[in-house]
Amino acid sequence: HLHLHTLSAVRVAARGGRRYSRSALVSSGMEGDDTPRFVHKAGGKVLELATFGAIKAAAMQGGRVLDVRDPNEVEAGKGGTTEADALHAPLNVDGQAQSVYSTSFEEYKAVLEAAGVDIEARTPDPLVVHCSGGGRAAKVVGWLKDLGFEAMNGGKPDEVRRCFEEVRR
Repeated sequence: HLHLHTLSAVRVAARGGRRYSRSALVSSGMEGDDTPRFVHKAGGKVLELATFGAIKAAAMQGGRVLDVRDPNEVEAGKGGTTEADALHAPLNVDGQAQSVYSTSFEEYKAVLEAAGVDIEARTPDPLVVHCSGGGRAAKVVGWLKDLGFEAMNGGKPDEVRRCFEEVRR
């Protein structure tokens, strides 16, 4: 049922429908590890998220979680609680939304290095990136792939953490 509902929602979003709230297309359960996941952003943009199965596979391969939320969002638990060993590399400069100040690729490489991501070494371990709704994570995933990393958009912190915890049990 979740799969059909999600695909139906994507079709409505693709036609410019306004039936769904900003992040209503994100699946909410852990069932269906290979069920396609999407999030509908403002302006009708639909982002594809990694399946729960892909996130769990990344965890089994020694992958790391990269949290790109602002420190105040992490403290407030916006989107949930991140995985305990997550690296924190906020995308927004000085807490300014990307709509106010768009962080450059060069600026973000310095943030990644400061967070402990060795961009020269390009370890084979996958990076599962999350923010609070998928948009900033999508931008960072694109940059990480450009740098030669295996990276995926995990969606919300709670979803990524639950996948990693399930693998570690």
